[in-house]
Amino acid sequence: MAMDEWMLKAFGYQQSYHMRLYSMKETYSIGRIQKYASLNGVFEQNSSYKIVRRPTGGGLVQHDDDFVISFVIPSGETLYDLKVIDLYAYLHQLFSEVLESLQIESYLNPNCGDSKPSVCFESPTKFDILRKGSTEKIVGSAIKKTKEGLLVQSSFNCGLKKRNFSRLFLDRLIEKFQFFESVEKSDRFNDQLESWKALSEHYKSQAWREKL
Repeated sequence: MAMDEWMLKAFGYQQSYHMRLYSMKETYSIGRIQKYASLNGVFEQNSSYKIVRRPTGGGLVQHDDDFVISFVIPSGETLYDLKVIDLYAYLHQLFSEVLESLQIESYLNPNCGDSKPSVCFESPTKFDILRKGSTEKIVGSAIKKTKEGLLVQSSFNCGLKKRNFSRLFLDRLIEKFQFFESVEKSDRFNDQLESWKALSEHYKSQAWREKL
């Protein structure tokens, strides 16, 4: 979670896109303003799970078989000016198109549902991605907007290999917006950066995790 916020601060300021792909096992992530105490009953069901708090909003997500794509949209881009709900629908439509190319049929939820669900994947909200022919939620996202840009954290729980989807999604973005002059891959991170160390300690702290 610290890495995702660091991306927003570092790459939004540089006016460049950045995407990160990862997965977590036996972990609960909770929304930025979600009340920790209200979720104690859920936590007790899987007491061995780690608990982290996201920099974005939304409800609790149980991470086991899913994967997460986080990416930064800098403030200088047209997408930054969209209303959050319109951006949500736009990005999820792109996700759905990529899923279809991987033989996973889906649709965007037309119903409003609970605008602030406690458990994210149990309560689909408007424009969440559902598996075709059912009400099973397979993709949900949360967004944070700052002066530097937008941070989008999207969780996919649809039985895909994360690298298969991410490659096609990146290609789709390049084709759609033509904003990449170059694409660089990095598997390493300079953990000596002062800004990173401060964020890392903040996200590790009990005060952040259990606030509210």
